[in-house]
Amino acid sequence: MPIGSSSLGDGYSMRLWVDYLDYHYDSDGLEVRAKAPGVEASIGHQWPVSNGTVGVSLGPSYRDTMLTPSDVKSSVKGSQWGAKFQLEATNRVNNWQGELIASYIGGPESYWGRARLTYLTARGLMPGIELIVLGDPEYRATQYGVLLGNIKLGTKKTLAVKLGIRHNSGGNNDIYTGFEFSF
Repeated sequence: MPIGSSSLGDGYSMRLWVDYLDYHYDSDGLEVRAKAPGVEASIGHQWPVSNGTVGVSLGPSYRDTMLTPSDVKSSVKGSQWGAKFQLEATNRVNNWQGELIASYIGGPESYWGRARLTYLTARGLMPGIELIVLGDPEYRATQYGVLLGNIKLGTKKTLAVKLGIRHNSGGNNDIYTGFEFSF
């Protein structure tokens, strides 16, 4: 969301993020399941560049990771606060748009990155593909998916719906889904 009178793409912005991770991993031959709701808030700035934007943001991050069964060696279990730093860039050429985002959270030492390519259709929708990498000291995943973005929910609100396959560090594959709201 833009802050004050600045417009998204050339000024200050605020981002609120709520997510829920559900994954499992191997710990000395025992399968441990993690359920980890999280929330983040950040303040950032975006600059216009040729055909796109470049941005940076910083803010607090909170995640509560519950492990079943308990893994005493886990460094990410329980409640953790951290500072999130994020870089992002978008570029549009004709109807094609590319996006790159990379973030790091100090504290739980986690990372998340996404590359996305979408196409703006005559109806204003943006179908596309994405590659996501994420992890922490005990977990890594790679996600490959498709999405449909720019679904209008009002004059400045949009929705993106995504679906794909997640390959977890434990060797198994899962389906992932997501909804992204932009204001």
